[in-house]
Formats: sequence, C-alpha cells, structure tokens
Amino acid sequence: MDKNLISPERKKLLIHCLFLVLSTAAIYWQVIGHQFITLDDPYYVSENMHIRQGFNLQSIHWAFTSYDAANWHPLTWLSLMLDYSLFGLNPAGYHLINLLFHSLSVVVLYLLLRRATKNSCCSLVVAMLFALHPIHVESVAWVSERKDVLSAFLGFMTIWVYILYAEKPGKARYAAALLLFALGLLAKPMLVTLPCLLLLLDIWPLGRFRGKAPGADQSLRQLKKGSDGKARKKPAPLKVNKGLPSYYFAPHKRAMVLVEKIPFFLLAAVSSVMTIAAQSSLGAVKSLRVFYLHERIMNALVSYIHYIIKMIWPLNLAVYYPHPMDELPAWQVIGAAILLIGMTAAAILTFKRLPFIAVGWFWYLGTLFPVIGIIQVGTQAMADRYAYIPFVGLYIIIAWGALHLVPEWQWRKYLFSSAFIIVAVALMVISSKQIGYWKDPVTLYKHALKVTPKNAFMNFCLGGIFNKSRLPGEALQYFTQAVNDLPGEALRYFTQAVSDFPLYADAYDGAGQVSIQLGNYQDAIGYLNKALDINPSHIGALQHMTHALQMTGRTQEADAYYLKALATDPENPQLQYEYGMFLATQSDFGKAAEHLLRAARINDDYIDPHIGLGILWINGNDYVKAVESFNRALKINRENENAHYGMATALIRMGKIDAAIYHLRETIRYKPDYADAYNDLGSALFLNKKYDEAIVCYREALRLKPDFTLAAENLKSAEEEARKAGSQ
Repeated sequence: MDKNLISPERKKLLIHCLFLVLSTAAIYWQVIGHQFITLDDPYYVSENMHIRQGFNLQSIHWAFTSYDAANWHPLTWLSLMLDYSLFGLNPAGYHLINLLFHSLSVVVLYLLLRRATKNSCCSLVVAMLFALHPIHVESVAWVSERKDVLSAFLGFMTIWVYILYAEKPGKARYAAALLLFALGLLAKPMLVTLPCLLLLLDIWPLGRFRGKAPGADQSLRQLKKGSDGKARKKPAPLKVNKGLPSYYFAPHKRAMVLVEKIPFFLLAAVSSVMTIAAQSSLGAVKSLRVFYLHERIMNALVSYIHYIIKMIWPLNLAVYYPHPMDELPAWQVIGAAILLIGMTAAAILTFKRLPFIAVGWFWYLGTLFPVIGIIQVGTQAMADRYAYIPFVGLYIIIAWGALHLVPEWQWRKYLFSSAFIIVAVALMVISSKQIGYWKDPVTLYKHALKVTPKNAFMNFCLGGIFNKSRLPGEALQYFTQAVNDLPGEALRYFTQAVSDFPLYADAYDGAGQVSIQLGNYQDAIGYLNKALDINPSHIGALQHMTHALQMTGRTQEADAYYLKALATDPENPQLQYEYGMFLATQSDFGKAAEHLLRAARINDDYIDPHIGLGILWINGNDYVKAVESFNRALKINRENENAHYGMATALIRMGKIDAAIYHLRETIRYKPDYADAYNDLGSALFLNKKYDEAIVCYREALRLKPDFTLAAENLKSAEEEARKAGSQ
C-alpha cells in the first residue's frame, strides 16, 4: 500500500478532529448519568404531553404553532419528540444527543475556520476553547438547552456552506446555506444575527469586499518581515498566499455582497417577530415597569465585561444570576462603558493591520446583543448559555492575536504547543467539575447559592423540590430564605408588575403550603396573606388558604376564599372538586354534587370527582349512581384503592356481597396497610358465614390499627359465631 495515500495535511486534519472529539467526550461523558433538572426540563420533556406523544400529525402541528416555554422553536420540539420515541423518559438519551450536537459543532467550527483562513493551528485553538470552556457546560449538560446546541450546529453549518458558496458561487450552495439558516432559526432564534456574521466574514477572512485577501492567515513572517527577511518597523504590504483559493482574487461588487444577504435578513426578521410574539404571550418579556430602561442599559454594559471575565477566569459559574436592578455600583457601570468604548475603538483603529480583532470583537458584541438584556426575557442578569456562540469571536481574537504577538523564533512552536496543552488540560479539569454540578437539581441549585449572593430564585427552586419530596422542614427553610433574599426594590414588583414577576408571591405561597404540612396553620395563614397582598388572584395561595382555614375551624372564611378562587379560575377541576368535598362536609350535598359534576365535566379523566360523587350517592342511598361513578373511576385507574373501596361499600349496601368481597380484596392488594378495608372484608365474609376468614381479616385490621374498636368488636362476634358453628 502506498504510504503516502494520506497526505500530511490530511493526517493533521484527522488528528485535530480526533483530538477535539475525544477531549470533548472525555469531559462530557459523565452527563449520561445525569438527571433531568426542575428548571424547564418538565416543560420541555418530562411533563410535556405533546412531546410524549411522539411523532404524529397532531404533535407536529403543535410544534409549529405552539408558544409553549415562551419560545417559537419547532425544530427543537421535533428533535425532543424524536428523543422520546427513542429513549422514553430516560435522561441519558437526551444528554447523549446534546453531547453529539456539541461535538459536531466543535468539528464543524474547526473545519469552517480552517477552510476560510487556511490556518489549521489557529482554527484548532478556537475549536478547542469552544469544546472545553466551562461556560459552555450549561448549553450541553442541560436537556432544555437542546435549542442551543442544535441551533449552533446548524448555524456553523450555514457558515461552512456559505464559505463554499463564496469560493464558487452557485444557486445550489446559496440555497443550501439559506435552508440551513432557516432550520437554525427554527431551532433557536438567537441566530438572527448570523447575516451580520456573514458580512463580517466577507470582510475577514473571505476578503469579498476587496479584489485581494486582507492577509487573514498570513504567517508571522509576512506580518513582521519584508520579502528580504529583515525586520520592519511597520507591517509589510500584504502578500497573497499561494495556497489561498482563487475566489480571493476575483473582485466583488459590494452591492451584490449586500444584496445576497437580503433573504437572510428577511428570515431573521420573521423569526424575530415570531419570537417576540411567543415570549410576550406568556409574559417572558418583562415590561419597563419591572426593569426600568436605565437598569437594563447599566446591566448590559456590566454584563458584557462580566462575560469576558468569566471567559478568562471561568469559576463561580451558576445556572442563575440574580438581576441587580438599580443596585449596580456606579463605578462598575462607568468602568464597563469606558472599557467597551476603548476596546471597540482599538478594534476599529487596528482593522487594516489586524482585521481579525475587529471581526472577533464585533462577532462577540453583535451575537450577544439579542440576549444582553435590553429586551429583558426572564429575570436573570446574564446566563452562561448565552455565551455559546458569542465567545467564538473572542476565541478568534485570542488565537490569531497570539500568533501575531509572539515573535517568530526557534522555540515558538514549542511555546505554543506547551501553552495549548496547559490551557486544554486546565479547561478540562474545571469543566469536569462544573459538569458534575449538573448531576441533579439539588446539587446544581445549592452550588448556585454558594457562588451567587441573595439568590431568591434558587432558594425558591430548592423549596419546591423538597416540598415535592415531602420534606416540608427543608422546603420551609428555602422558601423563607427566598423571601428574605428579595431585593429592596421588590415592593415595586408587588404593586406594579405581579404578572411579570410572580416569584415573590410564589415564595410566600410555598412557605404557606409547607407550613400546612408541618401543622403550623397560623404561620401558614400569615405567609398566604402576604402572598395575597402581593397578588390577590394567586390561585395557589387562595387554594392553600382554604386548607389552612379549614384546619383551624374557620369554615365560613374558608368558604369565602373558595368562592374567590373559583371566581379567579372557574375552569380549575381540582378547585371545583375540593369545593364540592368541602360543601359535603358542611352537609350541603346538593351544591356539593353540582361542583363535583362540573369538575368531572371539565376533565373527565380526573378520577377524584368521580370517587367523590360515588361517596355522595352512597350517603344519599342512591347506590346505582354510586356504582356508575365508581365504575368510571376504575376505568380511569384500575389500581385506585379508593375507587375499589367505594365500590365495595355500595355493593354491600345493595346486598351484592360476593362482588363486594372482590373489590375489597383489590383494595387490599393496592393498599396492604388499609385497616378499614380489612375490617369491611371481614364483615363481608362474616355475612357469607366464612367466620374463620373473617377472623383473619379482623386480626389483621387490629394489627394495623391496635385501637380499632369496631374491628375488636367484630372479631369478638366472629369468634363467637365460629365457636357456635364448630359446636354444631
């Protein structure tokens, strides 16, 4: 076999790609064992019934018409539907696909830069930083950020195909680039700035506004020395690299370079309109009543610098950074403005000599602008995921800047290689640790609390987790801390923008809910009153207030709060059911039946109203209707012990003892510690004169509930009848 079958350049290409893929997989492989988190993942996957339907016409229609999760990104929804078809609710599969898209993006980024600049080493540096930097962990390790990794992959593919089009213009290549861009926008609208990126790349490295290349990838000798090899004080005139493709030398009319971007800008405009409509429809875009314009501008200026600091020193990363509102020190704002103006001026002044600085800098500023907070989406000050594509611009400055700054000398190659290895290893270590924080939501949120002060939202999220885990003590700790961490400007939210900033009412409601679970009803009422002071229509606080008032015997007040809650949300089936059962305890059976029937009509698959109706019909001696209600409940859930128990009760009243025995046995099957069911089963067996079996049931009821007086009396009767039967 010919040893030179693979050229040295191709070997280097393969080695570089292999290094990028293996190093990426080495640090991210641990995500395969990670869980879903409670931020967004329920909306995107675990509790999204449209995703869990898999691919069908209805779910595809939903993907293209839905504004769920305050976004319009149908391709992201479709990709998650495919994941569900393949992996169900196993998070490992979703994490694996995120990792796959990130790895592909890393390779494509390397290939497109290498193609455009003819500099494989600098391209490798950029791709390595993109692959391994800890700030990108959020985009890869968070299942809900499928939109980030998918859109980035399609965005980089768009640029790659555009570079091929620039080399050899043609309708097919142009259409392919436009199609990839459209798909990228369907994955995440953050790509709206990509047409501007293409214009930047037309300047450098493609040189499409000139008749010759601007020396994007010239060697250090070309930049620092003349053709005679002697050092020059000023840069030598730019030389054409013989390895550059011919398109560098073909003159382009500037107007045509701009005109060919019009379809890209039109697609970006359509995507922007759809995105604003989606985010506004669900209140994700915050009004100026919540975040004043001057606060947004101040935070944007400081955030641009904070992102750069996190690139240089990637520690203390968090899933959520609280917005400072008007609490930013003046020196930070002024300092950030001066730095941004200074760096922008430097990029412009060095443009002719070092065009990569301007291109990289404006890549960073431009792609980050849609999410920098001028149009505030969400309540965060900044987010690691927003740096996914923008940081590529800074990486370009670092890679080509290092090549320009370090003089050419005999040890330069070893210096660059050593620095590359040191940086790569350091990033892998830090990223591996950061990825570990994403293993489960509790670990992630606790880390965020550790590195961000006064993070009310993270406390609220932890409170919700412990509340669902039936750990009310821990839940109350985090809910109350969330309340204590509210910023000083919170009163503004309470009085002017409750719908835009619901966290604060939610935190008080959460504290009230877990106080009820702990039996601290007066504390619960206090918390819930504060929630309702903030938002009088908070349905959760109204509902929980009814529970607390009932437990303290204040039934008339509870009734009033039920009516307020129903006026706020009359189509809430759980609320209709709870009010119906409350009325039943007040012996108002007629109205109770009305509300239970309405709950069942609103959601016929909601089992509780059917069971409640069955109990009402038994109390009204209408056993036929009771059996119908319990039958409907059992069709919804065959394993519901309450439905079986209610059915057995109705059947016993109707004299159908054998059928009742069956349902009582089913009750015990699904709830083995149900003492009442054992007692009633014993009574049914007693009626069938199966005294020995009845005795076994009564004894089990007493074992489960030693102070069960009725079971003790029934046991005594059964033993007496068993003795009589044995003596005959």
